[in-house]
Parts: sequence; structure tokens; C-alpha cells
Amino acid sequence: MNSIAFFVIVVLLLFLLYYFVVQKNKSLHSFTTTEKYKTIEDKYNEQKYQEKKELDVLLEKVSNKGLKSLTKLEIDRLNELSGKL
Repeated sequence: MNSIAFFVIVVLLLFLLYYFVVQKNKSLHSFTTTEKYKTIEDKYNEQKYQEKKELDVLLEKVSNKGLKSLTKLEIDRLNELSGKL
């Protein structure tokens, strides 16, 4: 009888330990966000920032090497980005 009671207590303790570990992990993940952006404005601002950086790179290339150094794709992108500003 003692060995059965001991076995039941050990199994119960293991179950409780497992339950609290799993619950702790769930609670930690429930407050973290997988989204990069908190709001639509954050996403919009990040997109505008990336476009400005891309435009700056293209303009720097034009400044250093001239307009003829751009490929057709780069010229099209430069026209597209400069039209947005």
C-alpha cells in the first residue's frame, strides 16, 4: 500500500510540475507580440522610411556616377519614388 501511495504522489507531483511549466510558457507567450507593427501608422511610417532610404541610395548613385549609371529598372523605380514625395 505504501508503494502505491508513493507512486500516486510522484505521478501527481510530476503532473503538477508539467502543468505549471506549460502554463508558465503559455502566459509568457500571451504577452509577446509576433507583429512587427503596433498600428497601421507604424506600418505606413516604416514603409515610407524604407522608400526614402531606397530613394536616397538611387540619388547617391546618380550623384556619384551620373544618371547613365542607372539601369532601366533603377530609373523606373527612381521615377516612381520621386513621384510619391
